[in-house]
Amino acid sequence: MGVMADPYLDGTFRWWHLARPSPELLAANDVGWLGRAGVVADLGCGLGTEIGYLAGRGWRCVGVDLSAAAVSAAAASHPGARFARADVLCLPIADAAADLLVDRGCFHCRRWPARASDNEQAGDDDHHRRARILAP
Repeated sequence: MGVMADPYLDGTFRWWHLARPSPELLAANDVGWLGRAGVVADLGCGLGTEIGYLAGRGWRCVGVDLSAAAVSAAAASHPGARFARADVLCLPIADAAADLLVDRGCFHCRRWPARASDNEQAGDDDHHRRARILAP
């Protein structure tokens, strides 16, 4: 398996990037589903659109993306948030540090094991990786 190209360098990101917060995030905020502002982690944050929106509503934000180009651009656009270049499968976030997780297209795009039994284990592992950073 070769090195994967950075979609934020070759322009591929234009297929999924939203210049404005997603309609789902806006609706969740409008109906109060997000709760009071706290700490939010955006997994696969890309250019930080969702983080920028939430930071403007009082959330303390950290965005995580594998792309150095995306993290750099997000940090330049959203100076009030923190960003880290990291694999979401090895999150650099302490246990119980976040009140909210945002994932708009990260985990359903990852490569899954070929066997169904391995797939179930991988799904459980992903859930635990994400759940461990959520505050009770």
